[in-house]
Amino acid sequence: MVLGYQNNKIVLTANTREELENTPCMSFDRIEETDIEYTFYGGEYLTPEEVEVKEKEAQIASLKEQLVKVDEKSARSIRAIVAGTAMDDDRTFLANLETQAEDLRRQIKELQDTLGE
Repeated sequence: MVLGYQNNKIVLTANTREELENTPCMSFDRIEETDIEYTFYGGEYLTPEEVEVKEKEAQIASLKEQLVKVDEKSARSIRAIVAGTAMDDDRTFLANLETQAEDLRRQIKELQDTLGE
């Protein structure tokens, strides 16, 4: 793989140096060859390792959003418990939500551990 840089950022890739050199309307600060297979991801060229990190960060963000939604669902049952008007259904509902929250927190921790956070 051959990389074409502008302002120290990869802006185009090709199979050969000649392909980049002959690209119309483009000039590069430098062109270099690499054995790494870069992928265009999220508007930039990244290594497979960088793509993996970005995807894990996106998964963590999604899991955190789900955790917030679980927390929001618990508000009515918690109010009933605090007010002393809770029924068994309220306690069961909260127990189920806590199980979901524990699973989400576990998944977040596992992903964070793989990222070294």
